[in-house]
Amino acid sequence: MIEFVKLFERRSRKFLILVAVLSQLCVPLASYATSCKLATPEWNNMDVKSVTLSRLNLSPLVSRARIADDVHERAAGYQHICPQIVDVSAILFVYQEPTRSSFHMNNVHAELDIGFFDEDGQLQEILHMKPQAEHQDEPKYYQPE
Repeated sequence: MIEFVKLFERRSRKFLILVAVLSQLCVPLASYATSCKLATPEWNNMDVKSVTLSRLNLSPLVSRARIADDVHERAAGYQHICPQIVDVSAILFVYQEPTRSSFHMNNVHAELDIGFFDEDGQLQEILHMKPQAEHQDEPKYYQPE
């Protein structure tokens, strides 16, 4: 069981719903040279904070994550970001109140694992997401069951 012990300072009243945890896929940058970026305006606008995960019978895991806590940052996520940047970063999607969201992989250049958490910080589900194929017209949406 994974539980969030600390996300923001104690005065924060935001609820955490999910976090994107990266898979270890490495894709050559050349294959995305014309379509990926090292950063987008939304990416640069995300704060970077330490996130601590408590794990049953294991020491806590501390990681750095970009915080997507407004509508524009959450909508942008990893879109257009080069795989090498995606592979060494994480995004924490934060909402003001509990919500049920779905995610697509349109314009995302690397595979991701996404964990969905409830308002108490308890991990509910992990899904593996694959980039949308270029010939695919409609995006596949990922959401918890």
